[in-house]
Amino acid sequence: MVEFPTDPSKELETTLRTRYERYIKNILPDLAKIADAEWTAEFEQTGGMDMDMGGMGMGRGSMSGPGGVAKDVDITGAEKGPLVQWSNESQTQVLKDLFPWRGSLPSSLEIYYSQENIWILKQLLGIVADLNTGASQPYQAKIHEIKKIAIGKSVNFTQGSISKPGESSSGMGMGGGMGMMMDEMMDMGGDMDMEDMMGTGGDFAGAGMGGGMETVKDPAENRYVNVALEPITGSALRTALTSAQPSDAALAVAKRVPVMLSLNMDQRAIPELVATCGSSRLMVEVHQVRMLPKSESAGGMMDMGGEEGMEDMGMGGGMMGGGMMGGGMMGGGGPSAEPEDEFPLDMTVEVYGIIYIYNADDQEKLGMDLVDENTSIDGSIGNTAGQTPAATPAATTPDPAATTPDPAATTTDPAATTTDPAATTPDPAAGTPDPAGT
Repeated sequence: MVEFPTDPSKELETTLRTRYERYIKNILPDLAKIADAEWTAEFEQTGGMDMDMGGMGMGRGSMSGPGGVAKDVDITGAEKGPLVQWSNESQTQVLKDLFPWRGSLPSSLEIYYSQENIWILKQLLGIVADLNTGASQPYQAKIHEIKKIAIGKSVNFTQGSISKPGESSSGMGMGGGMGMMMDEMMDMGGDMDMEDMMGTGGDFAGAGMGGGMETVKDPAENRYVNVALEPITGSALRTALTSAQPSDAALAVAKRVPVMLSLNMDQRAIPELVATCGSSRLMVEVHQVRMLPKSESAGGMMDMGGEEGMEDMGMGGGMMGGGMMGGGMMGGGGPSAEPEDEFPLDMTVEVYGIIYIYNADDQEKLGMDLVDENTSIDGSIGNTAGQTPAATPAATTPDPAATTPDPAATTTDPAATTTDPAATTPDPAAGTPDPAGT
């Protein structure tokens, strides 16, 4: 309920804001331990940029040595160190995503939204921990690596969208090449959203681009989504929180925070992952699950179908049988062959969903006395003209089975009208005619 821009007199004390900055830095290693991972990223920014060359391309995180095969094992052969790998690069991206104020004193609003991020991050890491319950070694775990965690405006729900046949190849507009390029940029872990690229978004304390005036961004801008999974502005959020209109009831009840969790995991545990999301204390309402086999992320020409694909392209035969393509790059058994896959059943799994942050209960903000047949609530319109509630036909239309005489009951049974002594003579033991006969 803090306004933006916040009146300086309503900002938290500087000492409290400084203490919170230290608090975030100190709890990060403990948060990683929830998933039995190790925190290695530096919280502080250097010159406004996060440079991390050590974790670049190291899919197995800090435990991997050259070639991604070096491990620390004890005398029994058990691996030492974290159960789940979480690369320095991925952790640095989490810092940029969740705490963009690093390097400066956070404002009161930035602290509140950062605390929401902490709650959500703890829950996502708790889901990883729940799936790996009972595992003490990587070979026993179902999740082996956290590839990416995104919360808020960096979540892109269009990643798994399926275009209508022919649309993706009919030009290079925003729905084609440019849209695909933007998706790829999001997949690469960059947090450059459209606001950052265009130099807009949020609210401005000064002039526009090139004006030299400082830009003050609203931390709530595009942080939450509506029922259609579309980002909403900070001003729309605050209007709904103070509104008493039934059309704003959905946001008055709860804020929808989009989340994304990308994992390298045993594909057999995917149904359990989705179930764990739905049964977690801070429930994740799953909207989309992407399963990416290793062949799709390996890159190179092997994605086109291996040797058969190369032959289809007219590049088979001698080239594949020997030389650079056969012996080296394509892993033909030479000294440059890829090492054996430690977890052959693993694949990259991405879960996209919504976490609800509920507001304080206030019945007056629901505007229940203003609801009529044309009121749109949470994207759905009530009993509008031309629409009949589903329950009406069952309530007003007579049941044919109840109103139409049963032929079996009204038609005389031939067996009952014949002069069968057993049918026409009353049974002395019963005293009354058989109801089935009458």
